[in-house]
Amino acid sequence: MDAKEAMLSAMKEWMLPELNSIREDYKNIKTTLDLTNKRLDDINAHLVDQGRRIDETRAELSSRIDETRAELSSRIDETRAELSSRIDETRAELKAEIQKNTERIDETNKRIDDTNKRIDDTNNRIDNTRAELKAEIQKNTERIDYTNARIDNLAREVAEARGDLNKALRDKVVVQDLVERVGRLETRAA
Repeated sequence: MDAKEAMLSAMKEWMLPELNSIREDYKNIKTTLDLTNKRLDDINAHLVDQGRRIDETRAELSSRIDETRAELSSRIDETRAELSSRIDETRAELKAEIQKNTERIDETNKRIDDTNKRIDDTNNRIDNTRAELKAEIQKNTERIDYTNARIDNLAREVAEARGDLNKALRDKVVVQDLVERVGRLETRAA
């Protein structure tokens, strides 16, 4: 019996804290679940209220739309009749204006022809000037290309000189290091 009681006692010591922890977790979960359910109930009530408001607004807007539609239809009919008479009057005025404008256009076309002739003369002068400028630009481009080639050669020569100088400096550092080491060896040997 002692072994059985010892085993029960050991299991109680091991299991009871776990069971108490599980019970505490269960209480926390239940509390959280109750709060969540309450929130869901509040949201559902809010949604029902929103649905009711939407239905009321829809009914109100439908009646307003119907009233507005009827009012607009009568206004459109009145406007259509008024516009028809104005269009007829405007058509007659436009025909007279078109005749005047046709005469003016003919006169303007004559002036445009004269202007086009002058523009053609100007274009010929521009073409000649353009040819002269192209020749000058070509000369300048050749001079620039020659100068750029000289600059490129100088840059290469400077880069080579820099490389030679860097190599000489590295060689000087190595020689100086060797001289210092030989000096230290001589001091040790002496």
